[in-house]
Amino acid sequence: MEGPSEIRAVSDAIEDLVDTVVARDEALAELKNRAARDPLTGLANRATLDEFLAGGGGRGRPFAFACVDLDGFKAVNDGHGHAAGDAVLRQVAERLGSCVRGGDMVIRNGGDEFVAILEMPQPTRGGPVLRVGSRIVEEIAEPFAIDGAEVRIGASVGVAFYPQDADDPQQVLLYADQALYRAKRAGRRRVEVFNDQASPATTERRRPLTISRGRGRSPGRPPEARR
Repeated sequence: MEGPSEIRAVSDAIEDLVDTVVARDEALAELKNRAARDPLTGLANRATLDEFLAGGGGRGRPFAFACVDLDGFKAVNDGHGHAAGDAVLRQVAERLGSCVRGGDMVIRNGGDEFVAILEMPQPTRGGPVLRVGSRIVEEIAEPFAIDGAEVRIGASVGVAFYPQDADDPQQVLLYADQALYRAKRAGRRRVEVFNDQASPATTERRRPLTISRGRGRSPGRPPEARR
């Protein structure tokens, strides 16, 4: 039979092993969290969106995509510098977070583009989702204070619904992006909902939205619609 000293040594060794495993798991969790976060804004990043799409979206639960693009942001970078632009993006991220609800998610899709994944308790179009979109437009229209200067930009929002608009989440994201383009063409700083009866003039310049693993803008939107 082992004596007290041997038992204590074994107990200490087991405790050290447990501590090592816990520390490793915590480190892995932190690395995974960093990989899923945009370093500038702290929002979820494109990899999170890709994972959501690869996993089948809401796994059968109804949701909506709201694609958000900033209006006039290029002028901030050009007139005040990229540091000011980064400061505005951080504030935009905070405002977007204040506009969504507890079960929603805001993703920085790259540059000045964002995607909100909005839960829908009932599979209906409009209602709470459109109120979120309207709040986004209103909040982003408020001035930003950057180094003592007041900066104003806007936001255009395009919305599409799963599964009402399509039963493929990637297709729903494409439709939300098309609705965003229509918002840009209609005068910006507004919310547009995908409408499959839209006239050809609103979609003729669109190309299929490529879901890629890298950062960057939605490749289908013409350059003039991105400013």
